Amino acid sequence: MQHFVELAHLLAAEGRIPVLVGLAPLEGIAGQVCESCPTAVDLTGRTSVGDLIFLTWAASAALGPDNGIMHVTAVAGCPSVVLYDLASDPALVGQRGDAVTIDAVTILRRNQLADVPVGEAMAALQRSRRERARP
Repeated sequence: MQHFVELAHLLAAEGRIPVLVGLAPLEGIAGQVCESCPTAVDLTGRTSVGDLIFLTWAASAALGPDNGIMHVTAVAGCPSVVLYDLASDPALVGQRGDAVTIDAVTILRRNQLADVPVGEAMAALQRSRRERARP
């Protein structure tokens, strides 16, 4: 959880608004992130698929574990940094589709999700945003 708090602060320091989405069980984590980083917005348990698509169109980038939300962000064309652990193989279940480009998705894989350093995740987000900005 501390990783998410650190990442939210790094994003806020860049002038970005961290927006947290996901299912209701994540509300506790999101609440802690928002308590520590007041500019963060907690939308956990309050977004439909349509809402997610709209948010990804407006987002500069997205980061999260391999789940349905990250598949939506990739298909919607949002630069996405997807975190995989050894229980999930991106070669088998990675983000795919006609709308998903290789430049739009960065995969970071470690033994456990908590093993992904915050600095590496932030650098991947920054790279993905630069890739999107290219003409």
